[in-house]
Amino acid sequence: MPGAPLDSFAVQFGPAEKEGVAITAQILGTNKGRRSPSFGVGLGGVSGWKLQVSPGKKTIELLRDQDSKASQDYEWKSGARTQLRLQLRKLKDGEWRIEGKAWVKGEPEPKDWQISFDEKEEPNAGKASVFGSPFAGTPIQFDELRVERVP
Repeated sequence: MPGAPLDSFAVQFGPAEKEGVAITAQILGTNKGRRSPSFGVGLGGVSGWKLQVSPGKKTIELLRDQDSKASQDYEWKSGARTQLRLQLRKLKDGEWRIEGKAWVKGEPEPKDWQISFDEKEEPNAGKASVFGSPFAGTPIQFDELRVERVP
């Protein structure tokens, strides 16, 4: 994704699913001065669930469409490849759990989910996505995109 123009960009891929699915991706962004990009991965199409790295807030966030549902402290490292994993699974009738984690490539993947949210509203069926906003004016690179089934 180019560093200009400053806008929000996204790409959808894979099958349209609503539960029992996970996305992983590797994302590289850099800051410029005090400006940093925001980026993430999503499930359930355009208005579905997203795991977003928000360096300006020093957090990772779970969003449904554009509404923040949960946030957790996260120290992003400019110029380091960030691994993201987001999964959406049905717990029982009328209850789903959305879970996410972020870590620097080359470091061990966190054993536990860093952020989660329990949802009563049925998720939308939709494709997986990667997205970003190059607020720093520098490119954002996406690599190793993968969608998989989870139990």
